Amino acid sequence: VVRGIAEDCAQLQPDLFIVYEGNNEVIGPFGPVGIFASFKQSEAAVTVARTMKTSRTGQLITSLARPSNQTGAPADWGGMAMFLGQQIAAGDPRLDAVRGHFRANLLAIADAGHRAGAHTLACTVLTNRRDFAPFLSQHRRDLTAAELAPWQEHFTAAEKLQLARDFEGAEKSYRAALAIDDQHAGLVYRLGRLALQRGRDPEAAILLQRALDLDTLRFRTDSSLNEIIREIGGSGAPGLELVDLDRTISAASPQGIPGDELIYEHVHLNLRGTYEAACQLWPHIAADLVHRGLLTGPAPEPFSYDEARLRLNYNTYEQAMIATELLNRFHQPPFAGQADQASRIHAWEKRAETARTLLARPDAMASLAELGRRALAGQPDDWTLARNTGAMLVSLKQPQEALPLLERAAVWIDDDIDTLIALGWAHQALGHTDESEAVFAQARALEPHYPGLPAPKDKP
Repeated sequence: VVRGIAEDCAQLQPDLFIVYEGNNEVIGPFGPVGIFASFKQSEAAVTVARTMKTSRTGQLITSLARPSNQTGAPADWGGMAMFLGQQIAAGDPRLDAVRGHFRANLLAIADAGHRAGAHTLACTVLTNRRDFAPFLSQHRRDLTAAELAPWQEHFTAAEKLQLARDFEGAEKSYRAALAIDDQHAGLVYRLGRLALQRGRDPEAAILLQRALDLDTLRFRTDSSLNEIIREIGGSGAPGLELVDLDRTISAASPQGIPGDELIYEHVHLNLRGTYEAACQLWPHIAADLVHRGLLTGPAPEPFSYDEARLRLNYNTYEQAMIATELLNRFHQPPFAGQADQASRIHAWEKRAETARTLLARPDAMASLAELGRRALAGQPDDWTLARNTGAMLVSLKQPQEALPLLERAAVWIDDDIDTLIALGWAHQALGHTDESEAVFAQARALEPHYPGLPAPKDKP
């Protein structure tokens, strides 16, 4: 799928490709646990399947070939919880095919860029290893009932000792369990966290990476995929360059391991994480601009993190919305079953409460509106900034000020669901019934199950 996107982008004759890919390779549409398509071991089979799905003839053949009792793929996306029953152990031989597909895809993306005259920066991928427990764990396949009983005794005893801050006793019990079964991701993660508590950071880094690699709900980029990126990016292929974000940013992270300070949950970079990644990319991009003669003189320095916050209008309202969304997510599977769920929810509830307290101040509304105006004055053509500021003003009961911003955003991108929803509520707040219903109808056509989307009004 991404290869196709790269080919499309290459037609625009870009100067630069930045490839940040690796998450969801196993659970993607053509992966071993693909819910919307069966897994194809060979690259050629994936290509044929993708081509078949894009033509009407191929779709007809596929439908005729499907057994009459097969219900087919789910009609709607059900989120990460759809994959709870689709665990893949670290030793599953199908992962070799995934790695082969991944290598071929990265090479094809870089080749598409090179043929278009673009330079490609292949980036390793950051994952939350320090502060994020594995989603799911499995015991080694040949573990017997006679072995499982003492394993569980050691594991339970270690948890109790760790809570009592008897770290030495806890480690002894964890290692006794590890001697019986070293394939359980949750056990390896707890040992890694214990090593952190005892000040053994290098050992902790190895254990926490191992815990990620053993996680059987494989949403995160594992060490083998990052090594493929390093291999390809450092191969010396024409127009291809490695940017090892994982190693450089990890080295500057607390205890040398990336965690909550950079990543919202398992993989999605927060603003600080995004800023740090951009700073690492900055000199590579500047060097390419100089090489192309598009930049003369010394390259400018990146602006500060605080300046980035102002330019993007990353304000208290945005933070409150993010905290609310994440709390909703963390109460749902697969997050709900994690070992560290309670501490994560507690931390985000504190952040949400702090944001709500600040938003309740009498001067909050005027300050937020002014920050939005300042950001837009500096970047009047940023449609995302216009949409976000407009949505914020709707929420703050200022629809008159929000409407022109949302209309501008809708002119730029007319099928962005978030823009349409905010625009519909702005029209409704202003009493524009026909306009509101027309926008909501467009939103229903795009995403009929969007949360909070009002039902269509009955016509007289």
